[in-house]
Amino acid sequence: MTRLVERKVEWYRTPIDKEVKKELMQRSDLRGFLQIIPQLLLSVATATFVVYAYHTLAWPFLIVALFIHGTGFTFVGEHAAIHELSHGTVFKTKGLNEFFLRLCGFITWKNVILYRESHIRHHMATVHGDQDLEVPLPYHLTLWNWVQYYTFDFSRFKACAWMIIRHSFGILSGEWEHFLFPESDPKARKRLFNYARFVLAGQLLIAAAIVYFKAWIFLAIFTFPFYATWLAWLVTIPQHAGLTPNSNDFRICCRSVKVDPFTLFMHWKMDYHVEHHMHAGVPFYNLPKLRQAIGYDLPPMDPFMKTWKEIRSTLKRQKSDPSYCHVPQLPSAAQS
Repeated sequence: MTRLVERKVEWYRTPIDKEVKKELMQRSDLRGFLQIIPQLLLSVATATFVVYAYHTLAWPFLIVALFIHGTGFTFVGEHAAIHELSHGTVFKTKGLNEFFLRLCGFITWKNVILYRESHIRHHMATVHGDQDLEVPLPYHLTLWNWVQYYTFDFSRFKACAWMIIRHSFGILSGEWEHFLFPESDPKARKRLFNYARFVLAGQLLIAAAIVYFKAWIFLAIFTFPFYATWLAWLVTIPQHAGLTPNSNDFRICCRSVKVDPFTLFMHWKMDYHVEHHMHAGVPFYNLPKLRQAIGYDLPPMDPFMKTWKEIRSTLKRQKSDPSYCHVPQLPSAAQS
């Protein structure tokens, strides 16, 4: 068992002009709405296509509709929307951050109270094995993982649903949950359990209504939305996979990747991941500008396919040599 510790990591951060950073830290309700509303409407549109295909088209078209819907809807969860909303930087109005965070948690079966506490630790001690259990390294991928990503992500469904059920009954599990929610903080545990009860009760009511009205296709939309998660995993895994744990340099333990504009939008610009970790208070919509300000000191953003070629090579080598890590090339000025 990992022995978790409380220890401050002295992170290296690329210097940035105070006025520039102050401007980049500005939050905007409008920018927040321009992200979350189109993304939710897209999910409504693809869900509508699923229902239409179910009632009027042949089953192959239904499979295609479900694949399209799952591909986009996954980004409403922790891969993108929940992740950014948990930072509280999306909207200028605090209540809007909290409302959409809890909404996204509800429709994706994610206990956002646990996620937020876990993610705070992830940023404080990114991939430090004795402090960050959110992203343990080295990263392991199996053929079964890939099968699930392109079909039904049973592992993700089991983890999310079982966690909601456990927390609804006031049960914590594992060192990480007890570390984040110790007995000495009963109020935090109460928030955790109450949100889980809200999600479970609401989802059960929706499922009961679906069964009562025999509207079976809505089970795939509301109750079991854990399919076609492939694209979200393809852009999330590179954030840390194959990189160096226990480093105090985000440039070494995080990775930024070039992706197409649509994926960048769906992923809430989290492909600027070194920048996000180095200055986590900067809203996601300002990360490209942050890159412009500090990019001289960062590793290059490699294209998506080149990045995955490197990740595959690294993960394959780590099977025989777990100590091996890919070390990004730093600018010569940063190395000197």
